[in-house]
Amino acid sequence: MQLTLQAFNDGHWHDAYHISLDKPEAGRLGSVTLQPLFDYAALYFDEAGARSFSALYPVNPMDIHAFKSWPAIFEDIMPMGYARKLWLDLLNLQQASSAQQDLELLKSGTIAPVGNLRLKESITALSEQLADLRFEQAAVVERDHDFLTYARQRGAVSGGATGAGGAAPKLLVRLNQRREVWIDPLQSDNEPDLHYLDIRLCTYESRSRDCGTHHELEQSNRESR
Repeated sequence: MQLTLQAFNDGHWHDAYHISLDKPEAGRLGSVTLQPLFDYAALYFDEAGARSFSALYPVNPMDIHAFKSWPAIFEDIMPMGYARKLWLDLLNLQQASSAQQDLELLKSGTIAPVGNLRLKESITALSEQLADLRFEQAAVVERDHDFLTYARQRGAVSGGATGAGGAAPKLLVRLNQRREVWIDPLQSDNEPDLHYLDIRLCTYESRSRDCGTHHELEQSNRESR
């Protein structure tokens, strides 16, 4: 199986690395090779850190990085915690083997992980299906029913939006200059919004309880009045 790892650098997503999964049916136990794409390597030759998939490997188009099993970066960008559960439900993979689950989550769910790497194949078929909806900040603070419904549905298909780690449901949201809250799963909008790391959403049955909504967003809403 052939995949493309993209990296977000200098304000743009770049096709960065060619990925070859030699035994995709083996899941994370299968061997993997990664090689920088020539155009990307021409931009960031011999740079590491955020330019590369690993701080250990500077960008060089002549280097082919071979791993006997999936490198740690795959686990970093795959949906985890609450996002993994949502994705397995969405793809109807609850009863699939662990290897099949991992393969499909890697291929389909690495849309917007926390960080600057994603898989190109995850967004190709999905981008046209995602409508951007904006909600007034006050409605989000009060856990408006429409926002919670939208957040769950959008979070289910937007890997990183619910992928802030851990089993508790969280979302990565943005607040624009019109005091509207929205979710940008493709991380492709470059407007000067404020970013909030997570809003923990409760179930409808427990909306009356404090579900850990971050105080920064609520405080910002009070200050804007």
